[in-house]
Amino acid sequence: MAAVDAKQAIPQRQAHMKEMGRLSKAINDGLRAGSQGATFKGEANRLAALAAGLPKWFPAGTGPETGVKTAAKPDIWAKRADFSTKASALAVATRGLAGAARGGDQSAFEQQVRQVGEACKACHTVYKTKS
Repeated sequence: MAAVDAKQAIPQRQAHMKEMGRLSKAINDGLRAGSQGATFKGEANRLAALAAGLPKWFPAGTGPETGVKTAAKPDIWAKRADFSTKASALAVATRGLAGAARGGDQSAFEQQVRQVGEACKACHTVYKTKS
């Protein structure tokens, strides 16, 4: 197995996480402004695609020990099973969000937005340093 270049992997991971944040913010801001969930099909699909890959963004050797500035706590690697469980919950929630956007049920979409937010928070509370 090839060694991971942390100086490439960490910025790539950070870019993906920032993209997820931007997509989530766009959806939440849109809902607050009165937009219908169905208008966010693209954003919801992209969130689901990103969430599916999330565990791969944290390979061994890409934590704070690298000296590269990262908000990822060492517990991600020390408690890998729990981290993977939380990442799976996010993947499920974002797939549900994408399905609700396609289905056009506003109530279901709003409920999935809350579930995505809860999944994000569950992981960030434990595995992300405060910025």
